Amino acid sequence: MLNWCRWLLGGMALLCGTVSAIDFLNSDSIWEFTGENTAGGSVRCEMVDAPEKPGLKTLKLTFRKKEHKQDWLDVQYKPLPTLDWSAEDFVVLPYFAEKPNIPLYVKIMGDNATNPNRAVIEHPLPEKGAEPPSAGQWHMLKLPLPKDTNIKKGVNTISVYCPMLEQNALPLNEDVVFYVGLAKYKMKPRVPWPPVKEKVAKKYHVIWDSPVTDGSPWLKVKDSNNQNDHAAEFKDGAICFVSTANGWNEFTWSDFTRLKLKPETLYRLDFDYDVTVDLSGPNCIFYSLIRCGEPITKDVGWQQWLGGEGQSGHRSNFFTTKENLDYRVIFGVRDMGGIRIRNIRIVEIQ
Repeated sequence: MLNWCRWLLGGMALLCGTVSAIDFLNSDSIWEFTGENTAGGSVRCEMVDAPEKPGLKTLKLTFRKKEHKQDWLDVQYKPLPTLDWSAEDFVVLPYFAEKPNIPLYVKIMGDNATNPNRAVIEHPLPEKGAEPPSAGQWHMLKLPLPKDTNIKKGVNTISVYCPMLEQNALPLNEDVVFYVGLAKYKMKPRVPWPPVKEKVAKKYHVIWDSPVTDGSPWLKVKDSNNQNDHAAEFKDGAICFVSTANGWNEFTWSDFTRLKLKPETLYRLDFDYDVTVDLSGPNCIFYSLIRCGEPITKDVGWQQWLGGEGQSGHRSNFFTTKENLDYRVIFGVRDMGGIRIRNIRIVEIQ
């Protein structure tokens, strides 16, 4: 019980001592969180009146799993520009579960996080080994952030999720509701009409929006970054690859000498994908990222996803390069599985 108690605090306690805390959401960001629909289930995210908290709003998250899958249901907010939390010690997350003993996971990612999934923090609520909070009431969770101030700079994703694995507590075909965050109601400003271009949209420049062919600025990876004895193929303008070996398998890089990404510049990457062979292996994922020749601490734009044969989807991600001149876009498969990447579009945002 002591382990759990250290995660709980009254609202006024945050004002005492020398620690600094940041709210999980506020009256502006509460509008920006989104849920998702997947082949295995859905999570609906909506702003509602907070139960038992008159005058405050919260995010109501309704998870519904349709089938057991090696996947998860995400609720995410991607701040742009990214957030600097280097001066913060804790994240304060007001938390209310309608049903007991179903863990909700929190994940906050950052440009400078050094682990493979770019997580600043990631763990279930409550923390492993801690007593679960009582259902049907509010709890103020105080989530410690890393001591390393650099890791807390460039926060690019704030999210919660529920896994859909069979051994997870999320039940099949049943609504599971959580409420997260508390904020005062604040009307979001209306876009001026008629629109003023400089105020409603940034300028952009298309860097790449063409089919991938053997003569294009994309490279087939055949070295130690690909554990397979074969390389990707470029077919009908798409990149096709099937991995039959465990490990990290980067199969395509953009050629940074011809497809040049400027330093310290904001970009958006979009692409469609089709899963051609089921994922398998101990850590299997599809992934993409943007990397330079420096250590992986300078990686940006990391994203990962799952999927079974026959599934298709679209991925979109904003990233900001650092000072290096040799950033390249990378597509990969960790462990085994097959994928087709098509309709790649890279846009510089000014």
